Amino acid sequence: MWTNLANLTYSDASAGWSKTWYYKIRAVDVALNLGAWSTTVSATTVAQAFHDLRISVQNGAGNDCNVWVLYAGSGHYFDASGTDSGTTPPAGVYIAKNSTVSFLHLPDGAYTVYAATGSAPGAKTYGATVQAPFGTLNGVSP
Repeated sequence: MWTNLANLTYSDASAGWSKTWYYKIRAVDVALNLGAWSTTVSATTVAQAFHDLRISVQNGAGNDCNVWVLYAGSGHYFDASGTDSGTTPPAGVYIAKNSTVSFLHLPDGAYTVYAATGSAPGAKTYGATVQAPFGTLNGVSP
């Protein structure tokens, strides 16, 4: 039986970013008798983290291309400096064959990366996830 409960901790990986959660607990003894509920306590998760997304063009038969990065969480495009460009695609970011470009300071989450040889997002798409320490998407080609 536990008698010193001062150092108990609880971790909830599904809590999300910048949200307040409320918790209360109660004890159960070996005979399954329930104790009274504790007072309610709250915890607020930290603000959303930001990381970089590194995208490289396919080696071998790949071509130079332009890429666009669309954040699934908001439906907004981001430029390479991490600026939210809204729902209108900004100018594509040029990547030479066998090269890599980084999109900086993106919110963690799921992204769609569009690749094309022209100046508008192409039909070819890739999925990417940004999280600590950074996201990597290799082998992009238009």
